[in-house]
Amino acid sequence: MSDGASFAVEWGLGELSQAERRLCEAFARGDEADLRTGDPEKDDPQQGGEWSDERRVRATVIAALLLSDEQAAPGRVAAVRLRGARVTGELALAHAEVNFPLSLEGCWFEEPVCLDEAATRTVSLTRSVLPGLNANDTRIEGHLWLNACRMQRAALTDARISGRLSLNRARLTNSSGAALNADGLVAEGGVFCRKGFHAEGEIRLLDARIGGQLNFDGARLTNPGKTALNADRMVIEGGMFCEEGFQAEGEIRLLGARVSGQLVFNGARLTNPNGVVLSADGLVVEGNMFCQEEFQAEGGIRLPSARISGQLGFNGARLTNPGGTALSCVDVEARSLWLRTGFTADGEVDLAGARVGTLYDDPGCWSADLDLNELVYDDLEPDLPSRERLEWLRRGGKEYRAQPYEQLAAYYRRQGHDEEARRVLLAKQRRYRASRPWYARIFGYLLDGMVGYGYRPGRAAAWVLALLAAGSVFFTYHRPEPIKADEHPHYQPVLYAADVLLPIVNLGQESAFKHQGLAQWVASAMVLLGWLFATAVVAGVTRVLTRN
Repeated sequence: MSDGASFAVEWGLGELSQAERRLCEAFARGDEADLRTGDPEKDDPQQGGEWSDERRVRATVIAALLLSDEQAAPGRVAAVRLRGARVTGELALAHAEVNFPLSLEGCWFEEPVCLDEAATRTVSLTRSVLPGLNANDTRIEGHLWLNACRMQRAALTDARISGRLSLNRARLTNSSGAALNADGLVAEGGVFCRKGFHAEGEIRLLDARIGGQLNFDGARLTNPGKTALNADRMVIEGGMFCEEGFQAEGEIRLLGARVSGQLVFNGARLTNPNGVVLSADGLVVEGNMFCQEEFQAEGGIRLPSARISGQLGFNGARLTNPGGTALSCVDVEARSLWLRTGFTADGEVDLAGARVGTLYDDPGCWSADLDLNELVYDDLEPDLPSRERLEWLRRGGKEYRAQPYEQLAAYYRRQGHDEEARRVLLAKQRRYRASRPWYARIFGYLLDGMVGYGYRPGRAAAWVLALLAAGSVFFTYHRPEPIKADEHPHYQPVLYAADVLLPIVNLGQESAFKHQGLAQWVASAMVLLGWLFATAVVAGVTRVLTRN
């Protein structure tokens, strides 16, 4: 722009300051008007309110340049590029159509910047200090750079950014409300809030659509007792990363969110005592979800009905929620679930209704309070003997539930460990018996002692031999009378006892002799017990012969 004075007259700007004339002269060439002194301490934007008038630029001058139809210098691209300025007045570009890039780096703003419903090119406010940014329903064809900014709040509701939204090292302070309100945001190039990003107040990304990744690596979100990050129904086409020392004080909400890549909280620290640190009901992750590598959570983690296409990993995680639920994976679906390598949980681990391909765990990592009801898995690693796995089930709640035992027995049968499966099913019957009233337990004790509820057929064979011996002695001293005095086989007490005790078998003794009184009652009891024990033995032999 060759004549700043005529431009000022045309736009009614009055007399331009020297700094404003430098900006006007640099505009057509796309050059930067650098007003810094060269002294880092004096050029710190946080001290911008004390900068001299030599660094003052009115917001109306910046707006006039952006809205002008001035032509760029030959071979150049016109742009507003200003560094180290004290911007006075409100930079109001609401509803405007801006065709020039805007870069106001390291500046201090007297009033918030307003881009509501504007259409603009790339905007950069890197390292600037400003009361706030309003860019609701704004269309940005390019990037929005807010790196290392200091502001109270940023409003980007329903904004559309074709490039990146970058808030690396930025600090937003609005503890009484939303520090960043980006509900309905569309950022096709991703959102980056990393490398020291700090927000005091709520970060809102409800219904946001992020084309790349959402990156909070090294960030800190602070909103104690409230919601630190609200991203319900958010859709991320890339991954979401909260690593490298990420910290959050308050609740992180991802209800109904969808992540096409990985969701990673490795090494993160989430704090919301006596509350929930992560709420992700209905979350869908098409990759893996990792909360590992010394991940810490002080408060509950809720993942009910989440769908994880890959791994759900908590290896080495430390979860703390005394008296409450430390980890809720109710109805979760995942290819694999990892709870090992130092995993600890002070509070309930609820796996009720979860569906996992492989469950990786370790006896040293089992929580004292587990809910395993309706948990379904295809494989368990490591492949522990049933005695150890039964201890795992015993931690799975005080109330009797049959499904955990049936599921574990089915697992052992698939592995070809039929004896281990029978041991689990026997433990199931004993657990059920313990849940019954005392008078209902009597028959259970009887079945257990005699045949191990049918899962210990060898015990039935031992009872048969014992009864045979006892019957032989009894019938030696209680000789029966022959039915036909002149026609009967020679009486043998052992054969007679065997004929009475063993069903189907006919040795010709029982049919030839009869008893009276006590001996008749003894013979009848032996017949009943013989059928019971024989059935148990046959069932055991059949199970062995038909086992895959």
